[in-house]
Amino acid sequence: MDENAGGGAGTDILSEISTLGPRESFYVILACAMAVDGAMHDSEREEFNALLTRTKTLGPLRARHDIWWSQCVALMKKDEQFDFGRIADLAERAAMRLPKDMRLSAFAHACDIVLADSKVAMEEQWLIQMLIDTFELPHDQVRDVMRVLSWKNAF
Repeated sequence: MDENAGGGAGTDILSEISTLGPRESFYVILACAMAVDGAMHDSEREEFNALLTRTKTLGPLRARHDIWWSQCVALMKKDEQFDFGRIADLAERAAMRLPKDMRLSAFAHACDIVLADSKVAMEEQWLIQMLIDTFELPHDQVRDVMRVLSWKNAF
C-alpha cells in the first residue's frame, strides 16, 4: 500500500497485509510490540506515540493513526482479548514486508517499546527473536541495540 493511498474514513487499510508498504509495515510491527504480551501498558503507549511524533517513517501516518490503531487492535483481538496467535501472525507478515534498510530501526524501536515497562514477557521475547530471525540481523547489531536500550532505560 502506498503511503498516500487509502486511509480515509471507512477504508479498511489493513485488510490485505500483502499490500502494506514500508511505513505501514513498520507501524504494524510496533503496534504488535505493544500488544504481544496481552496488555498495553501506559509506558508502551507513550513510547509509541512519541515515535509517531518524532520519526520520519511514521510521521506521515499520524493523520491516519486513529483509523490504523482501531484496525490493528481489531486484528489483534479475539473475543475482546488480545490473542497471541493473531498478533504473532500479523507481526510476522508485516516483518516480511519490511525493506532491508528499515529492519534494524524497526527492531530497535520494537525493543524499546517492549522494554518500556521494564519487564519482558515470554511473548515479547518471542517477538524480539522473530524479528532477529526474519530480519537476519547480525549478532553484533542486536547486542549493540540492546546495550544502548538498557543504558537508555536504566535511568
